[in-house]
Amino acid sequence: PIDGFLFPSPNNPSMSISEKTVHMHFKRALIDANLPQKYSFHCLRHYLGYRCVKAGLTLLQTQKLMRHRNIKSTQVYTNLPGGDQEVEDLRAFQDKLQ
Repeated sequence: PIDGFLFPSPNNPSMSISEKTVHMHFKRALIDANLPQKYSFHCLRHYLGYRCVKAGLTLLQTQKLMRHRNIKSTQVYTNLPGGDQEVEDLRAFQDKLQ
């Protein structure tokens, strides 16, 4: 959100929950979705970039969205290093969250 935090603290909405808490909830969601524990919360960022490129956003649009300084950082989303299995696992994770 523009006006606040993506993950506000339930006790104090003017503060974010800790990075450790985000990772803990992500790992729990992986377990609940019966997906490999090898993924990190940062993988969702890669998946977002990949989905943007596959949806037709230009590399420049994706670069701006991802706030990359160098276009080479964005170019990785044209082909995720983890390959098709990583994409399928993250797609399954997304489906289970909905």
